[in-house]
Amino acid sequence: MNVVDSSGPMFELQKDFDANSFDAAVSQLTVEAVSLSRVTETSWDDLREALQGNGAWLDAGFEQQPSDEHLAAALWDDGAMLAWRLGGEHGFIGVSAIGGPPFVFFLPTGEVKLEAWREGTWLLCSVFFRFTLGDELWLYLEHPVPELVHAEVVALGFDLWPEVKDIDPEHEVAYMMERATWDSYREP
Repeated sequence: MNVVDSSGPMFELQKDFDANSFDAAVSQLTVEAVSLSRVTETSWDDLREALQGNGAWLDAGFEQQPSDEHLAAALWDDGAMLAWRLGGEHGFIGVSAIGGPPFVFFLPTGEVKLEAWREGTWLLCSVFFRFTLGDELWLYLEHPVPELVHAEVVALGFDLWPEVKDIDPEHEVAYMMERATWDSYREP
């Protein structure tokens, strides 16, 4: 498969990658509880606002609150981040490789419903493993992780990784899904 590495550490997409075809394919992945709507250059105002509150920019991998230019570069120029609106009211979900390997991030804009988060994460995993050549997708959650949330994460196919470099286990818990896991359990 011919690929270009559009970000360095994260997304290797097909050489003739077309955003409109990508969006159409992603829309076919919609599940009953939620849908994904990709953040574009004409629809990123709410994402910029969501990144302003309570250090949310840290959850998306930024070391400091990003300027509009830095966020735009991450989303469209560097390919270091893909982001979608999760349903209408749930917030934003995406994959970021800013500062490390690709990981799932979630920026809620209202009450977080576990079902919406779970379904959105499943859709995101599907997007990542279907449209990129990445072999690992990480998920970081605040410690302690409630039992119900841990069970949902494991049911999605993520494995708990108790020791990860640069992760303080007193504050954060790391999970990782490998492509082989996704392929063996999710693909026909």
